[in-house]
Amino acid sequence: MAGRRHGLGRAVCGAVALVLVLLAGCGSQDGPLPNQSDEAALAAAASPSPAVDRLELLRTCPADAPSWFDEFHSPVPEGLAGELAQRRQHALRDDEAYVRHLHGLYDVALAADPAVAEGNADWSRLDSWGFLVTADEEHLIWKRQEDVQPAVNAARRYLSALPDDQAGELRVDSAHGAVVVQVTRDAEQVRAELQAEVGDSAGIVVETIRYSQTQLKRAVRAIEELDGIRLVSIGAGGANGRVDLEVRGDLDDVRRLVSNVAEACMVAITAAEPIVTVDGPSGLRGVEIPGSTCASVDPAADPSPPALPLVGKVQFFMVCGDGSSGGGLTVTSSAANFADVVVELSRPTQTVTGQVCAAYADLPVTILADTSGSTWLLEVPLDGCGHYRESFKDVRDRLTA
Repeated sequence: MAGRRHGLGRAVCGAVALVLVLLAGCGSQDGPLPNQSDEAALAAAASPSPAVDRLELLRTCPADAPSWFDEFHSPVPEGLAGELAQRRQHALRDDEAYVRHLHGLYDVALAADPAVAEGNADWSRLDSWGFLVTADEEHLIWKRQEDVQPAVNAARRYLSALPDDQAGELRVDSAHGAVVVQVTRDAEQVRAELQAEVGDSAGIVVETIRYSQTQLKRAVRAIEELDGIRLVSIGAGGANGRVDLEVRGDLDDVRRLVSNVAEACMVAITAAEPIVTVDGPSGLRGVEIPGSTCASVDPAADPSPPALPLVGKVQFFMVCGDGSSGGGLTVTSSAANFADVVVELSRPTQTVTGQVCAAYADLPVTILADTSGSTWLLEVPLDGCGHYRESFKDVRDRLTA
């Protein structure tokens, strides 16, 4: 997952690995680019970590017990410390002298050819990982993922065959050649059977959790149906084996409501950060397009920017969903909900000025407006996190129900 911007004049962020390992090394500020093609040398210490003792989860709330995993959700340190942390998470060489050496070589290469930032035979594209990675290191990262994939497939099949009240989540630690599975019972039996099935293609780590995936997903559905909760995000599973709920409003009130449908130990409830935004232009806006049906929409078209105010009176809207078919839901000017659509699509898109955003993707929707001879691909107003505004989603759901 992406992180904040950091580091030695570059971005330091990157995908979260699940187990950390330290690969020591050294380097000088001058000299040739280190040869990273020797996988054995790079991955010598990258053996699967032993299963973390999760028995505490059976005695205490998952919201509190597995604090060992929460460190991966903490902000990445600034500067060199952050870059070293990212390299450890990917099981790449992470000693300070070596990383400083890489930066010195990269700066020389970049000064000679600015195109180096796009990647070449020696260096990965700079924004691919969020921290400085050589081409050989990038090859190693991808190869590790390929090597562990057969074991991942086997583990998925194994988990799918377990009873609903036993099977938990599967995670992949390709950096260390491991597959992590969660179960509510019989952890050692599961580990032995699954390890025998995958052989030496990957290490199997089994964690004991309190609740199965089926139980957590059932709780999510029940919470989503509750009235009176201003829900920002909700998710089930993860290494913590719980439902994570982010809300606005009084947390005590939310806990009381949730307690009617889920055990207290099943749900971790946190308050969402306040939203601070600046509104953009109001009014219907978009780009004029050729054609007049959903099928005529270019999937690559982006009405923002340069979205312009609509010219002419709207005769009807067409809600296309993903725009993959010629038809669509038509809302004429005489329809009862026409005014609601106009109001919601006329709201401004907000620009974020400071907040923490929930990580989820909206179901894409394409809306066309017919203005007596012209067809416009409309801009859908977004909130400060780049998601569809909640009031728009309410109208959209009523239209498509």
